[in-house]
Amino acid sequence: TRFRQPASLLRTSGFAREEALLPYPGNIYSGYRILQEYFCFPESFLFFHLAGGDWPKQPMAVSSFKLHFCFERPLPPSLKIRQDAFMLNCVPAINLFHHDSEPVALTGQQTEYPLRASYSHPDSYEIFSVNNVEGWVEGPDGRARGGTRVYQPFESFQHQIERANGRLALYYRLRVREAVNGEGFEHSLSFVRGDEREVVGKDEAVSVTMTCTNRERAAQLKVGDICVPTNATPNFFTFRNITRPTRSLRPVLDGSLQWMLISSMSLNYVSLLSPDALTQVLRTWDFPALHDKQAEQASRKRLAGIERIETVPVDRLIRGMPVRGLKSRLFVRQSAFGGEGDLYLFGTVLAHFLSLYASVNAFHLLEVYNLDNKECYRWPVQAGQHSMM
Repeated sequence: TRFRQPASLLRTSGFAREEALLPYPGNIYSGYRILQEYFCFPESFLFFHLAGGDWPKQPMAVSSFKLHFCFERPLPPSLKIRQDAFMLNCVPAINLFHHDSEPVALTGQQTEYPLRASYSHPDSYEIFSVNNVEGWVEGPDGRARGGTRVYQPFESFQHQIERANGRLALYYRLRVREAVNGEGFEHSLSFVRGDEREVVGKDEAVSVTMTCTNRERAAQLKVGDICVPTNATPNFFTFRNITRPTRSLRPVLDGSLQWMLISSMSLNYVSLLSPDALTQVLRTWDFPALHDKQAEQASRKRLAGIERIETVPVDRLIRGMPVRGLKSRLFVRQSAFGGEGDLYLFGTVLAHFLSLYASVNAFHLLEVYNLDNKECYRWPVQAGQHSMM
């Protein structure tokens, strides 16, 4: 028996906030996270879900079934679909985990204190982010006095709120430098304590909870090596990696990337819909192009394939209400990409990015016109989520 289901049954993966590979703060525009993960981990957007649908009840228990995907036109002759092209029960994974730092002895006699993930295995850990900083001040009898002292990051400006409310201000600042010996970075912490006069000369033990990686050790693993269960793995679970882990991509610390980021953040929604502004934003978040010449050439070729953008205002009924939005048609050459599938993935990422950039009371509709085969790809209308305030 065959049951026909709508195309909306197939849902892409990796674009929702809860599907993010990289931890992103909630107050940052999530469209940038999508661009960063697309350039760094494009394979993470090759997953899809089949959810919902109207499946009629069967008189007998069903032990197996087949799925038939029907396309509007025949697939290209050069595309050879193998049996292992589709794999079930697969999820993307990233080498990030929580880890406690080595204790920091805060005496008030130094301007900076080194932050180390492990003294015994320095080549096995690299700090990705600092999540929480807590301290305990030594009392007269050598024991910890009072409760936990929580330090806030300097960039959060929480210390200004504490001072304005007459409370004790404790904050830290993280400094990152390129390591003198070997690859990677060196991290250090600077502390400012509102009760410095009372605690100076006393030992304060500081504990730092971090998110870490295993440096280059993950890239040394082969297919199938990630199969050892841990204490957090259910007993009935078996797993293995079907691809090799990618190499580490470290940020550039020379300051050039910061100016590019500030320039791209100054763009508004309308000015973004121009080829020059769009390519500038895409170039900013293409981190692999900063480390690999081949990736840089591929990125330059991809961006050069964007010919022009045409944008017009349109009206749509969304949930019974008339809403004004924008429809953009992007003219792109397929020859600038790895194939039609690569071009379609690029368009899917842009459709989500631009829709998230639209205001909450508007929407964006993207069409990508393939100048090589005259095919036009369309994505569903998606309401904006970008706050105008």
